[in-house]
Amino acid sequence: MLSHSVLDLLDRLIIHNSIFPQTRYELYGFTGFSGNSVYPILMQDYIKDVTFSSPNDVRAYMTSLGFSETAEACFSNEIIEVSDLYPRNVLKDLNGDIYVIDANYRIL
Repeated sequence: MLSHSVLDLLDRLIIHNSIFPQTRYELYGFTGFSGNSVYPILMQDYIKDVTFSSPNDVRAYMTSLGFSETAEACFSNEIIEVSDLYPRNVLKDLNGDIYVIDANYRIL
């Protein structure tokens, strides 16, 4: 039986991949250590020539996806809340394209 935390992880991956397919996560497998610890092995494509985005970049990008800013680095479309969208988690390439590489999700 899968643990609650593994099921939460799978839900998070599905949400991330549906909103941000350009930085989709792939579940490569699981590893573990003695004591029944299980750790996922995740992969994302490498993105070349990027810098941290600005809060304005993030705001414009999330608005273009139909989200509204509800708090600092937090956006909602009334179905899903996406948070932790600080510059360290949202990259911008030389063409101005935005890549969300890490975020938190909550179904409303």
